[in-house]
Amino acid sequence: MEGPGGRTVGKRRMPSSSELLRIPAKRLGEPAAPDFCPLCFWRKLRLRFRLPYQFVPGVFSALDSIEKESVRQYFDEYAWLPPWMAAVGDAVRFVEPPHWSAFHTLIAERGILLTGMADGIFALRDGSYAIADYKTARFTPAQDKLLPVYAVQLNAYARIARDRGIWPVSRLALVYF
Repeated sequence: MEGPGGRTVGKRRMPSSSELLRIPAKRLGEPAAPDFCPLCFWRKLRLRFRLPYQFVPGVFSALDSIEKESVRQYFDEYAWLPPWMAAVGDAVRFVEPPHWSAFHTLIAERGILLTGMADGIFALRDGSYAIADYKTARFTPAQDKLLPVYAVQLNAYARIARDRGIWPVSRLALVYF
């Protein structure tokens, strides 16, 4: 039996794609921030996180690409992670992180499509995986207040990875460049 705009599974109506609340993993952690504003977050949700007058300089996109590629090239050349990433674990294979359009999971009971794009995914010697998120910033004591936000983001990546067959995830890493 189908409901308007969606389909019914058992007694539960599944939302249609237009009714799904799409939340990027990096935004899911915002409520964990010490300066969280519920009204601001609600507005961002309603605008699908496309805020007017938001501008990110292109240099950050370029740096993001350079960071990802440098780790990838190092791993391809030496077959292990750079020494400064040793805490990620004993990686034996670089796993190409799926594009955000393919790295998502449906949390049907909440009508949420959780999306994201991990910066690095590594198969570890013990058969598990490590997921890394790279930050283009200097780590300072002020960054500590953002750790709860980043923890939610990385755990969301782990949930998506599990649902996409990249499992088990045994390590989550936050790497500052």
